[in-house]
Amino acid sequence: MMDPGLLKSENGSTLEIFCLKRSLLLWLASVDLCYGLMNQKISVSRIKTAVSFSRLFIITIVIASIFGICRIFNLPGRPAMAKLFHKSVLKCFNLEVLTEGQLITGRPTLYISNHISYIDIFVLGSVVPGTYIAKSEVASWPLFGTLAKLQNTLFIERRSAKVGNQIAQIQRYLLNVGNLILFPEGTSSYGTYVAPFHSSFFQSASSEADDIVIQAITVAYTHYKGQRMDRQARDFYSWYKPRKILPHFLNALGLGKAQVKLTFHEPIKFSQFESRKECSKHCESVIRQGLLNALDMKEELIE
Repeated sequence: MMDPGLLKSENGSTLEIFCLKRSLLLWLASVDLCYGLMNQKISVSRIKTAVSFSRLFIITIVIASIFGICRIFNLPGRPAMAKLFHKSVLKCFNLEVLTEGQLITGRPTLYISNHISYIDIFVLGSVVPGTYIAKSEVASWPLFGTLAKLQNTLFIERRSAKVGNQIAQIQRYLLNVGNLILFPEGTSSYGTYVAPFHSSFFQSASSEADDIVIQAITVAYTHYKGQRMDRQARDFYSWYKPRKILPHFLNALGLGKAQVKLTFHEPIKFSQFESRKECSKHCESVIRQGLLNALDMKEELIE
């Protein structure tokens, strides 16, 4: 992710805007506009990037302001505003979301998803009625941290010594506040495979009343301008270390129309499994198969 220290100052908001504008100008001056990618040729439009960036900037300012007012005066409507924000951001990225299966919308629900990119946040947020579980340091990140706070993101410290407290914290949120979205891989990927899941937080779905539902969701970036994406084309949407987020972000704003598919799998209960590890393995397996089906692949492409 973007280095939070890069944008910190006493006047944080002004510096954030300045740095973003400067980075955009530098990118526009240096971007390589045309990429030959196997059977696909992807062009990043400078004009489209500039227009999309301007739209995104205005959308963020307007909706963040409304969010802030709703939060200060404890007004209803924040979930609807969050969904509107995510849908608006996807339009800036020229991304269409397709769905398969039935989404469970009742409470309490713990959604489990694979993780390909920061763009997943907007994709899932445009459809799924839940907020995210994020590591505590995200709260201090410029812009991203502010947006996360406005959406009631649950921040947790990812230390093994505090796993018990974290599980209890997640469970309290599920039972008393709202639905949550968990990325158990703990990292993002190329978008052609699912990394092994960390199972610890699955324990939070084990309640005395057995009333917490678990639903696995597969995210797959599938088509660009009507053609199935190859690995290199998908790299314009997948984000993983050590790639720098800002050039990737700006490139994605200048692309043509693409499609991302969400597959909603059958809901389950923690009590159906002997342990959290078995529950985790089940979700990992169905999400992996959902990814292979969405990409029309027989096996994962890891390299």
